[in-house]
Amino acid sequence: MRRHAVGLLMAATAVIPAALAQQLRDPTRPPSFMATASGAYAVPESGLVLQTVLISPERRAVIINGRLLHLGEGIAGLKVAEIRESEVLLKGGGEARTLLLYPAVEKRAQGVTEPGPADDPTTKKKNAASTPKG
Repeated sequence: MRRHAVGLLMAATAVIPAALAQQLRDPTRPPSFMATASGAYAVPESGLVLQTVLISPERRAVIINGRLLHLGEGIAGLKVAEIRESEVLLKGGGEARTLLLYPAVEKRAQGVTEPGPADDPTTKKKNAASTPKG
């Protein structure tokens, strides 16, 4: 009986880590909002995808569609004109195109917040009245 229990315990310890590992998400996988019904990942109409922005004191570079590009280098008939923290400006053939690193994220001005319950004057009065003084 004891051997059977030890064998069962050993089998369980071998299976549990594998079951837990199946629940882990691949950190390099693109965000789920980019997936299509077939499981493939959507590419913007322009066909160009900004994947990484590299900024250091020595250099500025981007990775677009898997290619490392520096200022002045080109892809699809467009040259890298400017590199910013989360976007790149491409110019060429009389057109300018901005690729965003996070196209689904809207950027707001710093310090601007939307009004919430704490900003409601009636809430402030209620809170002041219910706060014990002493």
